[in-house]
Amino acid sequence: MEGYFSKLSFNLFCEVCERIIVKKDKKKKFDILRAFINYHRNKCDGDNFHSLMRLFLPKLERERGPYGIKEYNLARTYIRILHLPKEGHDAQRLIHYTAPSSVKSSDVIGDFAEVAYWILRNKCGQSTNITVGEINDNLDLIAEKHASQDPRAVDDILTELLRKMSADEQKWFLRVILKDMHLGLSNKQILYIFHPDSTEVFDLSNSLLKVCTMLNDPSVRLHEIEISLFEPFRPMLSERTDARKFNFTDTLIIETKYDGERFQLHFSNNKFKYFSRNGYEYTQTFGEDEFSGYFSRLIRNQFSPSLTSVILDGEMMGWNTKRSHIVTKAANIDVKTLKVGNIVQPCFFPFDVLYFNGEVLTNKPLIERKEVLNKSFVDLEGSIMKADYSTVSSNEDIIDAINAAIDRSEEGIILKKMDSVYKPNSRSSGWYKIKPEYTEGGLVDLDLLILGGYYGQGKQKGKVSHFMMGLAAPTENGLHPSQFESLCRVGSGYTVPELEELSNKLESEWQKLRPGA
Repeated sequence: MEGYFSKLSFNLFCEVCERIIVKKDKKKKFDILRAFINYHRNKCDGDNFHSLMRLFLPKLERERGPYGIKEYNLARTYIRILHLPKEGHDAQRLIHYTAPSSVKSSDVIGDFAEVAYWILRNKCGQSTNITVGEINDNLDLIAEKHASQDPRAVDDILTELLRKMSADEQKWFLRVILKDMHLGLSNKQILYIFHPDSTEVFDLSNSLLKVCTMLNDPSVRLHEIEISLFEPFRPMLSERTDARKFNFTDTLIIETKYDGERFQLHFSNNKFKYFSRNGYEYTQTFGEDEFSGYFSRLIRNQFSPSLTSVILDGEMMGWNTKRSHIVTKAANIDVKTLKVGNIVQPCFFPFDVLYFNGEVLTNKPLIERKEVLNKSFVDLEGSIMKADYSTVSSNEDIIDAINAAIDRSEEGIILKKMDSVYKPNSRSSGWYKIKPEYTEGGLVDLDLLILGGYYGQGKQKGKVSHFMMGLAAPTENGLHPSQFESLCRVGSGYTVPELEELSNKLESEWQKLRPGA
């Protein structure tokens, strides 16, 4: 049976978003959204807010997978649906929505949904009274078809859906699907309006569904939350530190800083779940149990006979099975797509255990959690291996460790206080990361050429704010170079005045190119 919010008109959602976006005063935005939520909270008879809040907070959506849809894909879909000439003015405005010449108003530059609205407003009919539930059902289907690598089905769903909506509804649907609402309220502010403890719950669980389920009553405050099996959480993070300036008060644990993907592994009753750092689930990739995934089968066989349930925090890496060594992201691999049996296969390096045989361990000191981790499983080379660690007690030890890491072509090192407890999403609770670039004299400077630029968004919309960097190909007899090799893209590290000064110098040198030209 459909709940209250699933039957709610999507047009009502669009109307309140319009009322919020036009207000300049932050307090008025707050008041409009708070009044809307409170009104429906009094009428919904306890129904879960999740179907509505996932539209207000699309960037926090974790219960369904990614859509795989970008502005360029949407532009092509609209051009086809509206039968727009590919070289016509409207088609070019959609494709080049970030370019200043594509729109008349500077407020619209870089906002694809707004550009689309101004093209659609005289071409679309009235709404078919589509509901919030129908919108969510279609978004679920789009994510499902994207996961099964069926772009034609995604395009068909979009086509059918867009034909059912008015121009206003399409604008807000586009903002939901592109996960950029432009409301002038941050995710934390919207969460706070829903419930004062929402941010804390989300930081721990990484689940908007859990926020809406646990905090449906704003009069009930949250006092303590525990990490739960099979529910993702935001992992504890490390504070960046200069190796030469670290202030020692006690012996520390030192670990290799792996250059892979942060993952958490949940296991109970012979079932597995795998989650990325941002809470996306990859159980389908690695296997729900030892029968549905070869990777999970290998790991299951390594678990201690006494282990019944566990949550492991670690790094998913690539492993070269021929050379028996780690392969990092620098080798241009995606560990989430690796398969057991390939030359490079996935290998999990746990460095912490947060749950063991029904007990939450987050409040125990790290050194005690390490002892539990050591008895949780037996290493299997290339599949699951405990992260190496040792101890240091001086700055000289740290310098020696970072130099050794550089010699081994590793990303850096991690320092951890032995008595540190595990605090989800905290970056200042006794864990420290050290890379060569964080330490004075530990990094080599490169002189590179600016080969190209990219239009920015937000405050930099309509301006070139990111740069393609590269090198000139060597020539014979000292001739002027005519070929250049791209090396990287740079979008940070300079102040706004520095960017403005550089933009003024380069303004007359730019040559605009179309995508794919």
